[in-house]
Amino acid sequence: MRISLDPESPPARGREAPTHLSSCGARVLTSGPSRLTPNKLHRLGSITKTYVAALVLSLAREGLLRLDEPIGRWVPDVTGADVITVRELMNHSSGIFNYTEDNNFNAASTNTAISPKELVAIANRHDPYFAPGRGWHYSNTNYIILGMISEALGGASVAAMIRARVLERAHLRATFFEGEDVVSGDLAGPVSSADQDTPRARPASAWAAGAMVATPDDVASWMEQVGSGRFYGSATERELLTTVSTGTAVEYGLGIMVFPRTITGAGPAIGHFGDISGYHSQALYFTESATTIVSIVDSDTDSPANVMRSALLVLCGSGQ
Repeated sequence: MRISLDPESPPARGREAPTHLSSCGARVLTSGPSRLTPNKLHRLGSITKTYVAALVLSLAREGLLRLDEPIGRWVPDVTGADVITVRELMNHSSGIFNYTEDNNFNAASTNTAISPKELVAIANRHDPYFAPGRGWHYSNTNYIILGMISEALGGASVAAMIRARVLERAHLRATFFEGEDVVSGDLAGPVSSADQDTPRARPASAWAAGAMVATPDDVASWMEQVGSGRFYGSATERELLTTVSTGTAVEYGLGIMVFPRTITGAGPAIGHFGDISGYHSQALYFTESATTIVSIVDSDTDSPANVMRSALLVLCGSGQ
């Protein structure tokens, strides 16, 4: 079963959300003053990391890299590159500074094009959070570097390799790497835009840390394939779900978040969150009920967590 929830803004009081039923037990619901349809594309922010992780794992399966080897052979101009491993990039235990936490970066326009090398240079201006493997700190810089390593190994753009190695294999026809792919379909605009169907200019510095766009149903299909193990073989799935502590009840694997029952109230879950200007998403696969829930809020004034909580009440109350 898959449930995709896609409110452009919080539900109007006293108003029920229209429900669109599709095949394979999937439901797409929209609410609020929205002109959205289930085929609208949305920016996924850091859910992008699940696709980049799949690309890196495919390179590892082919023997082009090893998860526990240092990254210096591909990106020598990274502080600590001689000891930081690919795995530590993937699970955010590298200690590398997160470029989006740099004050000057945040003061600049999000639409100013900054190259991956320049983003890494921003991170290099700051001390590491900790020695590699000695802590956990979420860092978008890790996935920028993984994108650079992938391009060095694959001899093609990250977008082209994700399409060939991930999207085509997973039969995801409404998922795109914005800025490099030709995007086919309408991108929903955030509710704060003057015209809700006209999205803000593309964020230019997300790249391998957050550039994917997709329909809610495509995101649900992807998370279901990842969470159920259908996309990966058993050995790769074990690697994917080898987690490190984040200092909270949530653990982090290789581009994936692992949630215990105590957090969700609906059983263990696997997935990721995504936040980028104007768009906020959560995508979770619940392993015991084989249910996927995707919640997307196209607004900076509300949270997809509110939608997820409402969906979980239905899931828990249904006994599924």
